[in-house]
Amino acid sequence: MTTPLLQDPALRQNILMGLGLDRLSGEEQEKALQALGTVIFQKVMIRVLELLPTEMLSEFNRVLESEEQTPGSLLPFLKKEIPNLDAVLSEEIAEFKRDSMEVMNAARTQAEM
Repeated sequence: MTTPLLQDPALRQNILMGLGLDRLSGEEQEKALQALGTVIFQKVMIRVLELLPTEMLSEFNRVLESEEQTPGSLLPFLKKEIPNLDAVLSEEIAEFKRDSMEVMNAARTQAEM
């Protein structure tokens, strides 16, 4: 399934560059984006729920539950309601990268023991 994040070229590029995936082949980038995009999207949605004004939550739910909802229909709503959505995304990518590096370093340390 394609996440709304992957519908926006600028957001795709942000994920690729932020995680150093821009060096992969096109096919490898797509596979990585599908897997990582879902995880990052979930993290961004948690932040969005914290940032959305209470009065907008019902509209957010309406957009999510709409029969016409497509992967890309949520993004315009979020960009309109969360002016710093790109910054939120960048923060979540950076946090994901930091967490991933910690796990990799811990695994490497364990393997060396």
